[in-house]
Amino acid sequence: MRTRHLANRQGFTLIELAVVLVIIGLILGAVMKGRDLIQSAQVKNFYSGFLGKWYSIGVSYYDRTGKRLSGAVDTTMISTLKKVGINPKTLIKSPDPTKREIAGEYAAGNVTLTFSKNSDGLPTLVAASIPTDVAVALDKIIDGSANGTQGTFIRGDSAADWPDANGTTTVTGNWTLDI
Repeated sequence: MRTRHLANRQGFTLIELAVVLVIIGLILGAVMKGRDLIQSAQVKNFYSGFLGKWYSIGVSYYDRTGKRLSGAVDTTMISTLKKVGINPKTLIKSPDPTKREIAGEYAAGNVTLTFSKNSDGLPTLVAASIPTDVAVALDKIIDGSANGTQGTFIRGDSAADWPDANGTTTVTGNWTLDI
């Protein structure tokens, strides 16, 4: 009798399907959360291992010389820094401390840096080609909120707030140095 009952079985019950869907949902949720954690860790690493180091280099140079750095972050600037005892290659653990690639949700950017002045004449570290979602995350780290028009880290390629990362893939960020 029992074997005949199993032979007549046509498919899965609704409860079995519901359990499978719940399990799939949990797996997808964990994967998405893991992806967000990895992206967040990459942004924090970019901030602490590259952008933040260059900010500190700009402040240290000013402390040692009384002058503000100006121009592109390149091999010439590295030579200038070495003359006053600052070696970016030892501070920034990278074969090329002048640029760094970082991937965002919608784009990857090979970020280049320049020391400049903002509209108020204050020294500024300009970071070009940052993926928009990474720039927003950096703004939250540096200023505590994602507002591309206020704070020390603002959008540099426009007077507007940060755009939607889906439409504008990379932006320029300006970080005013506190010197």
